[in-house]
Amino acid sequence: MNLIDLQILAMESHGGNLQTSKGTSMLEKQQEYLGVSVAYGVAEISTRYDTPLLVADLGCYVASVAADLNEMHGVKSFGVDLRPHLPEGRNFPKYRLIVADLNSMPEIADNTFHYVMSFNVLAYTKLEQSLPEIFRILKPGGIADLDIEFWEMHHRNELENTPVHESLRVKGIVPVNSKGNNDWETKDFGTINEHLVRIDSDPEDLTFKIAVARGTMIEMRKPYTLY
Repeated sequence: MNLIDLQILAMESHGGNLQTSKGTSMLEKQQEYLGVSVAYGVAEISTRYDTPLLVADLGCYVASVAADLNEMHGVKSFGVDLRPHLPEGRNFPKYRLIVADLNSMPEIADNTFHYVMSFNVLAYTKLEQSLPEIFRILKPGGIADLDIEFWEMHHRNELENTPVHESLRVKGIVPVNSKGNNDWETKDFGTINEHLVRIDSDPEDLTFKIAVARGTMIEMRKPYTLY
């Protein structure tokens, strides 16, 4: 299987060929595809901070995910985009839409958000700028779950050299077993360097191929003791 095959496989997976879409909301669908749990992240952060926790969907465009997040207990959500739109038929406050460029967000103060997520957007930003900005707006102890499409192929240098390199870990969706029963789990592939070393040393590894086809996710954590 070459890189072209992987890209085709990844595009097919968006159509449901590699997964069963159980979610009914945009948030549930994105969580299923990325293999993340916002509730788990929020629960972890709430051990360090009182609620409501401030949560943002970066690159929201139509703020459907932000509206879903806002319905979670103990969460106050925001949508961030160059051209954010209110979702139709949803009770979501317009003032929670922030107009900002993810490469530079002076509109958002340092240490603002407890949790951030971004899906299918960051690959179109300048990662050497957007990732430090996300780190800046996270509170100490905050978590960001970030989808950067095909970064292993197209964005290796940016992620290896970003100033916030040490705050990043790689996670991917892999089958629980090889029987093809549509059961998936999130696998921690370690740091950026650990993941890339594994790719380079064993490019035929099936677990890696499936994870890249589905899309690996970057998890950013800001140390709680930073300040």
